[in-house]
Amino acid sequence: MAVQPGTQFEQLPMFMKPSEIMDTRDNWDEVEHETGFGRTEITSDPEVVWDKKLQSAKASGLADSIKKEGVKNPVTLSKDFVMNGHHRVISAYHYAPDKWVPVRHMENPYDNRD
Repeated sequence: MAVQPGTQFEQLPMFMKPSEIMDTRDNWDEVEHETGFGRTEITSDPEVVWDKKLQSAKASGLADSIKKEGVKNPVTLSKDFVMNGHHRVISAYHYAPDKWVPVRHMENPYDNRD
């Protein structure tokens, strides 16, 4: 669900599907990943970033918790990207991409930079 121009925060959804969140939001994170021969590099490639976040969520037990109980704490979104909750989004997407996830919307603090 893309946010339409002129939409007020009061009109934004309180729940979204992880597939919608991932399809309509940029991921501005970067992660270190192994490129082979013991070398690593920093990347912002979305597939690599989301995969690293899923691995981390599985290692911490968050992914299993979300698989059993769903996402309890809202994911924070701005108009353009996921501000907080990447691990929750990718875990929910991995196990149930069409199950509802609670979201809250905030203005992007970087939109009004001079």
